[in-house]
Amino acid sequence: MTETVAKDENVWQDRAVKLIIVFLVFPIIVLVFHQLLIVPSFFVESLLVHFGGDSRFWAKTLSVVSLLPACWGAVAVCKLIWPTSK
Repeated sequence: MTETVAKDENVWQDRAVKLIIVFLVFPIIVLVFHQLLIVPSFFVESLLVHFGGDSRFWAKTLSVVSLLPACWGAVAVCKLIWPTSK
């Protein structure tokens, strides 16, 4: 009986850790990676605006383009800390 209780507690702990990762860790890591990737895009944006185009359009486009690898990197980091079931 004690093995079942310990196993159930471990399952709930794993679920709690997974919820924390999904709702707290993942968004924070996405924001950090996005900020790291948006800094180099300022230079690209200035070149694109210089050669022609609306600055608001290029800012939004580069923001979305840098958000995609930020999410991909956050998924990779969260995979490393995701608890595995045994």
